[in-house]
Amino acid sequence: MTAIRVIGGTANPVLAEAVAERLAAGPAAVAIERFPDGELRPMVDGVAGQDVYVVAPTSPPVSEHLLELALVLDASRRAGAVTLAERYAVLLGAPVAMVRSYRVNGHKVHAEELVGEVAGRRAVVVDDMVSTGATTTC
Repeated sequence: MTAIRVIGGTANPVLAEAVAERLAAGPAAVAIERFPDGELRPMVDGVAGQDVYVVAPTSPPVSEHLLELALVLDASRRAGAVTLAERYAVLLGAPVAMVRSYRVNGHKVHAEELVGEVAGRRAVVVDDMVSTGATTTC
């Protein structure tokens, strides 16, 4: 059976705890960092292969809570992909490298940062969304 994890935003953490308790679900490791300029950076860990429920009411201030919800959802998805890549690396006895990228449009991806060493090595690419593979080059 797949484990269930519940992530709560800052809008109503008590509600998230109650939902987790009702579902007999463990909490996901989540931290939401707020920078001095108001920017948010949620970090989620340990959710790969698990069903994740995000409890984040859109009460006032609605714009802030919707943005936080979108960022937490994105961080949850990314945390699962990173954990999966790390599991492959352990199974293969190989180092792991990651590319932080974003989709510019339906046909183009922009890579912002490469973490790890891949020059001269064969790579196994783990991607959560490959539509054509046209942006993957060797």
